Amino acid sequence: MSQEKGNSFNSEEERDVDLSLLKKEDKAEKSKEESSRQAVNKDGDNKENFKDEEENSLLKRINELEKELEKAHNKYLRALADLENYQKRVLKERSELLKYQGEKLIVDLLEVVDDLERALEHKESDPEKIKEGLSLIYKRFTDLLSKWGVVGESAVGKEFDPAKHEAISKVESEEGEGKVVDELKKAYYYKDKLLRPAQVVVAVPGEKETKNTEEKSKKDTEEGEKEES
Repeated sequence: MSQEKGNSFNSEEERDVDLSLLKKEDKAEKSKEESSRQAVNKDGDNKENFKDEEENSLLKRINELEKELEKAHNKYLRALADLENYQKRVLKERSELLKYQGEKLIVDLLEVVDDLERALEHKESDPEKIKEGLSLIYKRFTDLLSKWGVVGESAVGKEFDPAKHEAISKVESEEGEGKVVDELKKAYYYKDKLLRPAQVVVAVPGEKETKNTEEKSKKDTEEGEKEES
């Protein structure tokens, strides 16, 4: 009887121990699950925080790039406006330069006009003095033309050149065929450009010279035929 009680007591103790162990294990398992859940939540929170930080960083960089783009665009617009203003200014200056490019030449020409007016106002009866005065004015005028790159060229005594001479008439002359024997107007050049051709009189052979030329040609032909025979 007492033995049965002892066995019963031991069984109850064992059950109590088992229940206690089960509770501890269950508690430990729950604690482990809770820790695992917290770890998962923490990891999720970390990922979420990282994602938010990354998005904020990207948004910040986008804002910076937008500001830089706006600055570059404004700089481009200012440069374009400056270029347009410069082009307008250059065109205006060029237009004014073309409009008044002969101003200095005209001022110089007025000096010659003044000389002519003084010569006309001066009552001089001596032809030599009048000629001397006109010669001085003429020299001043030609010097002025030379200053501006305008140079005259006489054709008298030169071979006729259709590129810069205009034959007005022809005369018989001993100067030789094609020679310029007289000149109505000089040729004038502006730097290296022909402004106008010279109007000239060109020499042609006279009747006597033509006859001599024909006789000489005939004689040369006869001598050539004799040599061949």
